[in-house]
Amino acid sequence: MFEKEEKELMKSKTHYHDIQIPDEIDTYIYSGIEHGKRTKRRIHHTKLSTFTIAALLFLSIISIRVSPVFASLVSQVPGMERIIQFIQGDKGLERAVQNDFLQVVNKSVSHQGITFTINEVIADESQMIFFYSLESDESLTSIRLDDVKIVNEKGESLEGTLSYSPHAGIKKGKVVHGKMEVGMHDDVKKLPKTVTIQAKIEMEPNKKESSNQKWELTFPIDQEKFYGNIKTFELNKSVQIEGQTITFKNVTVYPTRVALHVLFDPNNPKQIFAFDDLTIVDEKGEKWASIQDGITAEHISRNEQILFIQSNYFTKPKELFIRFTTLRALDKNQLDVAVDLNKKKIIKGPSEGLTLQNVSRNKEMTTVEFLIESKEKRDVNHYYQIFDHEYRDETGATYEWNELGSSSGESELEFTQIGDLTFPAESNQLLLKIIDYPTRVKGNVKVKIK
Repeated sequence: MFEKEEKELMKSKTHYHDIQIPDEIDTYIYSGIEHGKRTKRRIHHTKLSTFTIAALLFLSIISIRVSPVFASLVSQVPGMERIIQFIQGDKGLERAVQNDFLQVVNKSVSHQGITFTINEVIADESQMIFFYSLESDESLTSIRLDDVKIVNEKGESLEGTLSYSPHAGIKKGKVVHGKMEVGMHDDVKKLPKTVTIQAKIEMEPNKKESSNQKWELTFPIDQEKFYGNIKTFELNKSVQIEGQTITFKNVTVYPTRVALHVLFDPNNPKQIFAFDDLTIVDEKGEKWASIQDGITAEHISRNEQILFIQSNYFTKPKELFIRFTTLRALDKNQLDVAVDLNKKKIIKGPSEGLTLQNVSRNKEMTTVEFLIESKEKRDVNHYYQIFDHEYRDETGATYEWNELGSSSGESELEFTQIGDLTFPAESNQLLLKIIDYPTRVKGNVKVKIK
């Protein structure tokens, strides 16, 4: 059902938060729902119709943890309690709702017995967050938005990243709710005056007559409420941690999130993949962590990222600091992995933590299975997308994975990465590039923002 999304996500370079897998989950987890989801950033930006679609299946298995005070405030407004599950734990969005930084839309469109409604929107120049609902006149085992396009008042597709969640099922006459996030790239941020959302709806059992049907809604975005709420701090401050130089270029504070522009020195001996525990702290010790449910980073290049952190816009602290102690990184001379498919052996790769478990080949498909082991407690029941979406053979020819996913290992500190690929029968060597790995550099870093 999610084949298209799986392939798009394998190509992507937009990070989602690390997913901690509950003990009872022992199924094959595709790349669309594991850590390492990324959206590819190009010089000429891809239009929204080809953006990464994130299959956030984990929403249905993660328990809801909400501040009792916040829940009490929201429950006083009719219908608003359903928003709790979608902004749970995000202090910035909680404060935004408390400060009435939300526009009620309540516009619907119906086709073939399916009603699609946009209930509310939260927006700024960094992203738009739509809260929507779906209702069916018959019971369905699954239902989700598909092929979503969002255009502005000029009919231009918005440029950025798009994520939304599927739904396990829907009963006749019942309503299911979802959240859709549209993040604008840093160099093209512009809040539209009007948006039109076009979407197909995929469902099971499938209604043949709805396969080409589009649900479309148009509504204005409240410019007076949402426009111009930006605070930018130029930093250009560099720090070192275990010989790796990191430069914090600037910090931009929006109501929905904070964007932290980070550069890694190209001469660093290690390739830095991600921060494990980066937070922003004020003078009272209050912390704002990375986004816990949604897009956490945009990769501009291997050495340049924009990290997204929960917003402190409505808190108005006097002082702010960047704090972190650990990053995932690997020696640059260990990023390339070479596998001899005939001998079923890794002939080049990381010095520790990566084992080839199995190789199976037939005329149509080659399947490889790797075991990844960590020594860090923070990696308990965590998965990472280890390999790039592209791979090569010994001639240098480039291919893309048919499927790439992960499943739990025997230990809570290990997991398997399983990939299906189409490989020439005469080729014997599989060449892979590591884009994330559970080895680290550590220190205690504090950088003043203001």
